[in-house]
Amino acid sequence: GDGINDVFLVYPHCQILRFRMDIMDRWGNLVFSSRNENDGWDGTSAGRSPEAGVYSFRIWVEYLGPDGRNEQTYYRDALTLVR
Repeated sequence: GDGINDVFLVYPHCQILRFRMDIMDRWGNLVFSSRNENDGWDGTSAGRSPEAGVYSFRIWVEYLGPDGRNEQTYYRDALTLVR
């Protein structure tokens, strides 16, 4: 709520054709999902504030590469939610 890193968001440097981002809690339960790269996770789940802690995320992107061909990439990592 301080205006710094309040939303976990993708900042693309290319034209995105298809997108999916999923964020899961430590038990693997889905807490956020989006198919729009402009929608970021604000640290809430179903209108509630989940526990502070480590959350895993998956991001899949299909994008227009520099040569004009469709390319895909997949990221998996973790983020820490601090309250």
